Amino acid sequence: PAHLALHPFGQIPTYEEGDLALFESGAIVFHIAERHAGLLPDDANARARAISWMFAALNTVEPPILERQTAVLLERDETWHEQRLPMVDDRIRDRLGELSDRLGDADWLDGAFSAGDLMMVHVLLRLSGSGI
Repeated sequence: PAHLALHPFGQIPTYEEGDLALFESGAIVFHIAERHAGLLPDDANARARAISWMFAALNTVEPPILERQTAVLLERDETWHEQRLPMVDDRIRDRLGELSDRLGDADWLDGAFSAGDLMMVHVLLRLSGSGI
């Protein structure tokens, strides 16, 4: 299919800009953030931390949320669903607790708003309607 030319795994999202085609949310957001002021700090250390938060959103916070979506959408008829879902929800709550502890009373994850905050909000919005 034509979409495989943009994304080797045939998934979404993809992003096209001129002759550039990107896939994977993190790569797309990073590319955009590099080109638009205010999404990545100018200070090298703050920039590295913002990028770390982008990775944390996608690799640490999002996996159990996606696991929950899979359980709810695809596994709800399985005999073990009622036992599995609370365990997944507990993992999500643990992650959210850790994230909340890190954030404290701050507005943003690392001082000023960055693409790391944007990516984290995107991931957390997946929980809308879940009751978590």
